[in-house]
Amino acid sequence: KEVVKESLEPQAYCALAALLQHLVGSTDNLGVALVGCRIMRALYNQPELKLRYLIRSHGVLRWTQRLRGDITQCGIHRQGHHDKVTAEELSKEAQLLAEDLRQGEPTDLDAEWRNNQKLMEVVQALHAA
Repeated sequence: KEVVKESLEPQAYCALAALLQHLVGSTDNLGVALVGCRIMRALYNQPELKLRYLIRSHGVLRWTQRLRGDITQCGIHRQGHHDKVTAEELSKEAQLLAEDLRQGEPTDLDAEWRNNQKLMEVVQALHAA
């Protein structure tokens, strides 16, 4: 739990967002994409809504759909002779991540967090003043 709390600190959160952007945008090989799926699943299954939103906001669901199809469309620079991970292994891991994302569709609490409810209350109070 301590690691999760630390990941929500601004500097760590920015680094985590950059990592996710790199993984979803372009990875070096199938092994990196596989580890990326596992990292995202671990983060998404934490109780912190901010982490769940971070995963969703980086287009991970679309990425998993592409990983299960033509991996050349995912920005993976395939180096077959160096890669110890198969496309099938990656596809299975992507499927598990996609299932987690679908099962954890945003809840009302998640929607409240995304809508910045407290910020909206402040704005409405300022407009009323």
